[in-house]
Amino acid sequence: MSGLVLITGAAGNLGAKLRRHLEGRYPLKLLDREPRGDEAVVEADLSRYDASWTREFKGVDTVVHLAADPVAYRTWDELLAPNVDAMLNVYEAAAQVGGVGQHG
Repeated sequence: MSGLVLITGAAGNLGAKLRRHLEGRYPLKLLDREPRGDEAVVEADLSRYDASWTREFKGVDTVVHLAADPVAYRTWDELLAPNVDAMLNVYEAAAQVGGVGQHG
């Protein structure tokens, strides 16, 4: 990895661990549905495509997408938005800003 790294799910278990590992090594942008009082984390419900959070992808070289509902026993309807829709929206946001890692 080089350059600016965006972590989704940055206030969650894995996201917070990755953030601690990368801080000081790379510049970071952090997104999470629930920032938990951390002012460095931008609040973003990735299950709903919205320009307010998609602009955070501008200038990003690498996206580490860790945002999801981690609970094992959920219905498909409960998992669709936070897991599938969010993943598709992250891909779309990266494509809309010209592709992650492509600056022009």
